[in-house]
Amino acid sequence: MKKMDPSEISSNRTVTELANIQGGKFALNLFVRVCEDPKLVYFSSPFSCPDILQKLLVKTIRAITPGKYSKGQVLFKPHEVGNARFCAMLEDTQFTKFTFLRDPIDRFCNAYTQILSDEAPESSQREKIFNFLGLSPFSELSLNKFAEIVSSSFVARDLIPEFRPQRSIIAYDFVEFNFFGNISHWQNDLQRLFSQKLGIPSDHLTDLHDGDNIGVSEFFNNYEVDNATQVLLERSYTSDYEMLEELGL
Repeated sequence: MKKMDPSEISSNRTVTELANIQGGKFALNLFVRVCEDPKLVYFSSPFSCPDILQKLLVKTIRAITPGKYSKGQVLFKPHEVGNARFCAMLEDTQFTKFTFLRDPIDRFCNAYTQILSDEAPESSQREKIFNFLGLSPFSELSLNKFAEIVSSSFVARDLIPEFRPQRSIIAYDFVEFNFFGNISHWQNDLQRLFSQKLGIPSDHLTDLHDGDNIGVSEFFNNYEVDNATQVLLERSYTSDYEMLEELGL
């Protein structure tokens, strides 16, 4: 049997540790994307940033690297580049490690509406939570009731990544990020990411100013919760609020 190189052992351990924070290697490869040109590592979090922004990123990269990617793959999952290369990207200061964050209560309400509300379609996520709570698929689970549940049971909160704290999903305390965006002012932050961090010329950024065309406007809804529910959710997502305060977001 071939012995593993010490550096390979180290990178395997690093990836395992990172994956454990995020909720497993499936989560790591679901929510992290990397690119060699431009040099970037993108950590996404469900319901923190719409998927359309990743598509915009791909479109823009293709525009600034004509012929390099054509219609081929631009962003890769960690396992597709291998543990050693992925770890090197994380350690390389020339790579921009970035993410976009969102107010935890807005994110919770958005996820609830799409997954657990009466209007939400059947899904594996919905089934997993209802089964865990011992509810039939046709039971009613109000937002306020689920807020009570996740405030008293982090196991229920962390059952699916859509309700897990952003701090865990992006491995905030593990990764040395050099850019954070806030989805509440996504246009300015995305333009700042492109121009200041990725060196993308401004003439490729025109699409950023038309949210309807790239589907971002559909991502936002006005969510209001009563004071009691707000207190419960602030307690459930204390780590996220502390993170946002540290970052000034």
